[in-house]
Amino acid sequence: MTGIKNNQRSRCTKEVIRSSFLKLLRIEDIEAINVTDICKEAEITRGTFYHYYSSQFDLQRCLRKDLFKNTLVLIKLRFSQGQRTVLPAIFEALKQADPEIVKAALDANQGSLFLRRIFASCKEIVRPYMMNQIDWVNDQQFEYLYAYFSNGVTGVILLWVEQGMRPVTSYIEEDTLKMIRESITYLANHKHKKRGFKE
Repeated sequence: MTGIKNNQRSRCTKEVIRSSFLKLLRIEDIEAINVTDICKEAEITRGTFYHYYSSQFDLQRCLRKDLFKNTLVLIKLRFSQGQRTVLPAIFEALKQADPEIVKAALDANQGSLFLRRIFASCKEIVRPYMMNQIDWVNDQQFEYLYAYFSNGVTGVILLWVEQGMRPVTSYIEEDTLKMIRESITYLANHKHKKRGFKE
């Protein structure tokens, strides 16, 4: 029973720390926030903070890790239901998360790496679907096409976060998916160019 109570207390303390950090992120950049600020907001001691996190950047890393795991769970769920596109699951994960967690996870320093890891984790699941849609694509060509799409989407998402996550998620998702679908349709309909990319 004591162990259960301690676990509950730990979860509550971590939640207070995280919510206090996110509250501060609404008014300050992470570089302007220090451990003392978080402790004052959370009404805890520095020792309590350091019991769970080594710094504000470690806390940010943990938030990013949680968002990454939640995004992969959603992608796997969507694929198990027959969907073969990654982007809707990414946007769904971003919509479900606290906006400040999204901003903290997809900041200028680590946002690109975060999204590259997501797309890298999904590449082999997407490969047969895309190669079926564009039947002239071989394995090497798929690598380039996947890089083209994933890097383009990464740029769109990072710009969207940088601009305050405006417009709303559904609009940016709809526009981005439309661009991808039209690109795939164009490539699929140009089957006569079987030579693909030059060696």
